[in-house]
Amino acid sequence: RNLEVALEWSEPSFKLSTFLVPPHPYGSEVVELVPRNETTVDIEWVPFKTCDPNLQLIEYRVVAIVGKDSPGGQQLGGDFEQVVAAFISDGSAEREVATVACLQNTGTYTFAIEARYPYLGTRNFTRALASDKFS
Repeated sequence: RNLEVALEWSEPSFKLSTFLVPPHPYGSEVVELVPRNETTVDIEWVPFKTCDPNLQLIEYRVVAIVGKDSPGGQQLGGDFEQVVAAFISDGSAEREVATVACLQNTGTYTFAIEARYPYLGTRNFTRALASDKFS
């Protein structure tokens, strides 16, 4: 019996690049702000749509934007942004919710919702929704 086996490797493959439409709202969705107390707010929105039904996971990031008319914004010379929540969701809930605490009750905030696919595509978040001003 001959136990010799010859393995021939194929040529290296070329990288395949394709564009994925980022997760996005279904239509004219809005961000709902539900105050819990003077320094805490729940931020709610409808789960975003993906570019393919097989893509179920979406990574969300909530960004608080302190307006330049707020004391903190004046000290920083303009609008200041800070990520205040981040999570991965499978979109099974009726609404996505992020709770933001420790807000300064002397400031004015706007909250932006950003999204990306957690394991595919570009690593950049896409800003898809923004709330009304909250103070």
